[in-house]
Amino acid sequence: MELYSTVSLPLTGGTLTGTVTFSDGSSHSSTGLTMVKSITSTLGSLSASAPMIAGTQTWNAAAITFKGLTLDVIDTSSSAGSVLVDLTVNSNVVFRVTKTGGLSVGGNLLGQQTSALPAGGSASSGVRIWTSGPFYTSGSGAPTAAFPIGSVYARSDGSDASTRLYSATSSSGAWTSVTTAT
Repeated sequence: MELYSTVSLPLTGGTLTGTVTFSDGSSHSSTGLTMVKSITSTLGSLSASAPMIAGTQTWNAAAITFKGLTLDVIDTSSSAGSVLVDLTVNSNVVFRVTKTGGLSVGGNLLGQQTSALPAGGSASSGVRIWTSGPFYTSGSGAPTAAFPIGSVYARSDGSDASTRLYSATSSSGAWTSVTTAT
C-alpha cells in the first residue's frame, strides 16, 4: 500500500502526531507509525524564508551526551562516490561529506573556537588533513604540545621573524622556529 499525503504532520514533544491518508483512502493515526520510504519536500519558489527543516531541542541533563541529528547508513554495497551529506547552491557543492568521512567545502572553511587560544598549543584543536599527518594549529607562547613531525604552529603573540611560526621536529613536543620575512 502506497502512502500519499499532503497533510502536515506536526512534531510535538518528539512524537509524530496526526493522521496519514493512504492511496486507498484509508487513514491511520501517525503515532508510532514507522516510515519506510524517503521523505521528499518541494517548497517551490519562495519570496520569504521558509526553512525546509527546522527544529528545537532543550538539553537539560548534564550526565547525558545528546545528539541533535543522527544518520546511520548500513553500506553493504554502494558506489565509491556515495555521499552522506550533499548541500548545493545552484548545483555547485558547498558542503559534502563522503561515505568515508571526506569533507568538501566549496568556499572558505572557518573553524571557530569559543575559548581562548591554548598556551603552547593543544592536541584537541587544529586542522589535520590526513589521519596520521601533521596538524596545523595555533596558540599563545612557544609551542610545547606534542604533535606529529611536520606539524605547523602559528604563535598569536610572536613578536619577530623567528617567534611567529614553528615546525614540529619530533612527535614528543620538540619544535624549531621557522624564520619568516619581515
